[in-house]
Parts: sequence; structure tokens; C-alpha cells
Amino acid sequence: TIPDSLASFVRLCGAMSYPLYLVHQVVGYRIIRLSDNLGITTELGVELEVVFCTGVAWVAAKLVEPRLTPVISNALTPQRQQRRPA
Repeated sequence: TIPDSLASFVRLCGAMSYPLYLVHQVVGYRIIRLSDNLGITTELGVELEVVFCTGVAWVAAKLVEPRLTPVISNALTPQRQQRRPA
């Protein structure tokens, strides 16, 4: 069996994958371009991009998504009509 700590880490990585996908291209490109304009090496710019985008994905997976999921789910689920007594 998989240790709980490893299973938790794998779940976190899975939860981070979509937010990372959403931010890495646009935000990452801008960070790399900004670092180049500031005279920072491309390698360091890529490292900064990876760290920043991974951090944004972690915040989305751990803090934002768990709070928004029930709100969105409730908003999209039709409410049952209450029966009126006859």
C-alpha cells in the first residue's frame, strides 16, 4: 500500500495540475520576459517562473478551490421544490 503522506502528496499534485496548466503559459511568459528585460539570465527567469506558477497553483488547489467548490456546486444544482401541504 501507499503511505498516507505519499497519497496526500499525489492528490495535491493532481489538484494543482489544472491551475498550473491555466497560469503557466501567460504568466510564465511574462515572468521570463520581465526577467530578460531586467538583465536576469533566461535560466533564472525560467526557475522564477516555475516557482511562481507552482505557488499560484498551490494557492488555487489548497485555498481557493476548496472554498469555491461548494458555492459553485450549490449554484449549479437545481433546488428541490418543497411540497406544500394539501
